[in-house]
Amino acid sequence: MNSEQGNPEGDDVKKFLPVLIVLMLLLGGGTVIALESNQAEFFKGQPVANIKVEGSCNGQICGKGYNIDGTVYVPIRLVSEAMGASVAWDDANKTVLISGNREKKDNGRSLQEKDTMVITERIKDELYQLGLLEQQLSVIGDSVKELNDAQWIRQFSAEGLTERKNSALELSEAIAEFQGKHRGAETTAFQLTSVMKKMNDIVTYLELSSKSLEQFNLTSKNDDYRIYLLYRKLALDILMKATDEIREIQDHAINGNQQET
Repeated sequence: MNSEQGNPEGDDVKKFLPVLIVLMLLLGGGTVIALESNQAEFFKGQPVANIKVEGSCNGQICGKGYNIDGTVYVPIRLVSEAMGASVAWDDANKTVLISGNREKKDNGRSLQEKDTMVITERIKDELYQLGLLEQQLSVIGDSVKELNDAQWIRQFSAEGLTERKNSALELSEAIAEFQGKHRGAETTAFQLTSVMKKMNDIVTYLELSSKSLEQFNLTSKNDDYRIYLLYRKLALDILMKATDEIREIQDHAINGNQQET
């Protein structure tokens, strides 16, 4: 903002919102000073600068600031709280304390929302891989029953299941990191953990299914084959539920972001 007097445009005022962090900020030839709302009486009769905060006040003007000789004064409590922060006064040290929402936004999307989309995409990919694994087990089951060919069962357990177990462990660690990074996202973290539990159950049922198929190959008992089919069905049912849940988490993140903006 330059040093000319007069009412700045709403967009110019936005440029000075970082002042809430340092209380005073020099940009170009102008100075912006943040003051408590109850000091606004001091500025009566001075040129008004409207304040708009992106994502707050339903897109309307949140309040007023004042432009005095090229210096824009903004009420620190009003703007801080509009940005999701809280303001307190430390009388002993004569200091304004600002705390709260420190997440930065990129194109209207918060860091939490971006991280949510990243981790849910990873989970969706893993669910897809589990679906492929279930289809592979189906083909192996047909091969065992129709051709008495069991050569792929051990490979399925040793390679396919082991890879999925390792991927699930990595995702669990990523969710724990997400939870530690975003303390205010307990609900999302809980939902992600619930999906991960389902993914672990899918792996367990696929493993039990493959063992039942291996047993069927040894005994040729229909009961063993039925158990193989049962475990496969349980894995598939949980896979469908987990896929729906992860889509709901993504939809909530996207819709929540749109409502905020």
